[in-house]
Amino acid sequence: MASIQELILERDGAPDAECDMCSQIVEFLTGSFSRFNYIELGIVGDRLAQDCPHVEWLRHLKYNYGTVPYYETRDLLLFKWENQRGASLMVCYLTKHARYSSSTRPFELVFRPDIPHHPGTARVLDNDWVDLSLIKEWPTRCMKTHSDRCDKTLGNLAPFKPQYLIDVTRYCIASSTEDFPRFVALSYTWGQTKSFRTTMSTREQLERPGSLRLPHISSQIPKTIRDAIELTRVLGENWLWVDSLCIVQDDPAALSNELKQMHRIYASSFVTIIAKDGHNADYGLRGLYGISAARSTKQSTVPLAWDERLSFMETEWPNPRPTISDYTQRMWTFQERVFSRRCLTFESGYVTWQCNCANWTEHQVYNRELDELLEGGLHQFKPVMVPRLPTLWNLTRLVREFNQLNLNFDEDVFDAFSGLQTHLNSVYPSGLVFGHPELFFDISLCWFIVSRSSVRRRKPTGHSSSSLFRHRLPSWSWMGWHGETMFPFDLEHTSGPTSEAGFTESITEFHIIESPRTAIRKRVDCTWSQFRNSNPDKMPSGWKRTKYEPPKEWDVDLYTHHPYRTSIVPGSMPKELPRYIYSHISGGVNPGNLHWYPVPMADTASEEGIEQQAYRGHQYLWFQTTQAYLYMTLETIMDGTSEYHFIKDAHGNTVGGIQTRYNEEVEVLQEGMRIELISIVKGWTSVLRDYESGRYEGMKMQAPLLYDAQELLTKEEEEKQIREMENGSDVEDELTWMEEWQSAKEKKQDCYYVLFVEREDQVAYRKGVGFVLAEDWERLAGSTKIEVVLG
Repeated sequence: MASIQELILERDGAPDAECDMCSQIVEFLTGSFSRFNYIELGIVGDRLAQDCPHVEWLRHLKYNYGTVPYYETRDLLLFKWENQRGASLMVCYLTKHARYSSSTRPFELVFRPDIPHHPGTARVLDNDWVDLSLIKEWPTRCMKTHSDRCDKTLGNLAPFKPQYLIDVTRYCIASSTEDFPRFVALSYTWGQTKSFRTTMSTREQLERPGSLRLPHISSQIPKTIRDAIELTRVLGENWLWVDSLCIVQDDPAALSNELKQMHRIYASSFVTIIAKDGHNADYGLRGLYGISAARSTKQSTVPLAWDERLSFMETEWPNPRPTISDYTQRMWTFQERVFSRRCLTFESGYVTWQCNCANWTEHQVYNRELDELLEGGLHQFKPVMVPRLPTLWNLTRLVREFNQLNLNFDEDVFDAFSGLQTHLNSVYPSGLVFGHPELFFDISLCWFIVSRSSVRRRKPTGHSSSSLFRHRLPSWSWMGWHGETMFPFDLEHTSGPTSEAGFTESITEFHIIESPRTAIRKRVDCTWSQFRNSNPDKMPSGWKRTKYEPPKEWDVDLYTHHPYRTSIVPGSMPKELPRYIYSHISGGVNPGNLHWYPVPMADTASEEGIEQQAYRGHQYLWFQTTQAYLYMTLETIMDGTSEYHFIKDAHGNTVGGIQTRYNEEVEVLQEGMRIELISIVKGWTSVLRDYESGRYEGMKMQAPLLYDAQELLTKEEEEKQIREMENGSDVEDELTWMEEWQSAKEKKQDCYYVLFVEREDQVAYRKGVGFVLAEDWERLAGSTKIEVVLG
């Protein structure tokens, strides 16, 4: 097939000016979608000096890390990710403490219907109004081209029928006579808007046809809900579910039941309308002609040669810091997004469709062939939910994002997570306790704070309807703290992206108790250690094994292109070379990771019969373990994800590290501070040996969103630093895979993972987490165990 330039030249003749860069960009955008690709466009200044009327836009481009220093001297790279429509421009540079790869927003070639088989993928939007015919087409297209693939919910949940739905043709609430009616759900944030709500006193009135259009009621219903009712009618659907109108807000039984099943309500809806724009429910679904106010899109086009154009969807770049009331920052809306199987999203002024199989936007032309290459983006947490294989690392991704989100009342964190936890109870044997899987309970207690971030202790306000956590949330659970938290990655269980930690043996049993003085205890079923250390011939049902053979060769290219890339990194392996790789017949193993021992699967394949955690109000732990008093210094080191304070014994010997970046603690830390540590689980760490070897020295931190002017290097300083980096990489000796693995093994020191605690009325409260080398812990703590109540 002729190139786009040949087609246009045949029709219009040669362009008037030299357009070499235009030709390169157009040709690049017509290339394959299925692989990563890039080309070098040369020095920015050289391009700007060309005799071409179409290059001036380069001068005013916005890059995601802000103004590029010495921009016109930079090498310009044009790149496109695998299975992506758009391309971006990138420049790279150094500052004193960070390395930047700064890129533009993606752009696409505008489709031209006047040219047969034109390869453009973008369309130009109406600035004020959504194309209603297009969004009406999306559900039909999904049903026709994706068949029943988009009917599957995350985790294959059983359908749930809400007590009430809004009948959008009769403008009232009603109970459907169908067993499982097809309905639309609305996901939005209330903000500070006063919203009319269904109560026991208003329910009868709202069941009357036309009641939602009565002026004294309609005027109290926020615009987003009113617009959603009309949009549901436009889509040809009959039923809409909205929390404020479809749950009787002052009926405790109904409220509790539907809150507990909220994830199943969204999983059962045919499509969820997601209102991300605005800070409250009165913003509306803008851009719906005849229904709502006009919108304002931020699309711009750039002319190229041959009358071609590039389309940019311009939003603020870098993204503005979100406010706590933004839709994406709210805990309550998180599970609504996670469990929805189709989403019609209003964001940044335009509308998108997401389902299990596709991502469609207003500004992109539909291409069925390309559609089959692109995976729907709804279920980013598929590794957690869909494969019924319990792993701690997969759960980390969910918890890390969820715990940074906001609530009006801190004590609502348990209820906001309850839908997710109800489902996860069907994935993890014995379920979860305050977001911690019993199967890996002791390892999960070693959750930590990411990088240089800090966390804030969640404190009950007394304003929530929840009475369970009137005084405190458990300090041992991530739920007791707000911030970016992660479970540790255990390289003894699965291969992975780090090389700092492994867990080898449980050392105590944990029990859940209701109060510090109760005698009734429920044992936590933490069994991973039994399976790790059991006879390899005795595997839980459904598992199989194959002999593990390490790669014979090792180089960076092998790592980059190997399908099991994290599985073959020598440093990301167990301390001892494993004999077998384990896999499960469910296919639930992430192909990027290998599993070094099997774990039991949950007994049930669905949520049917699973009750909410019976011990939800039991927020204390009782256990017996060893204890030591050591000394914390203010000297810190950074590993790949955490910052540690050195721990020393009474003679000044370094014996471990502790992490304690909690907001209320930062000001009171003192050099040589005596702290109480209690042991939780046994394992190994490479943090101290890595530090001794200089691995963390001069570590380049992740680039901040915007650099400080004081961080800038002169052009000469930057070039000198680049030369030093290149020279340093040339002198490194290449090692075989086994030599690399042996070198990594020598850095892995046996240790006890410990909690730093403080006492209050004989109850211990978590203040930090860390490790102490095994020899030192056994010398300092001895073998005598103490009883601990952890609150």
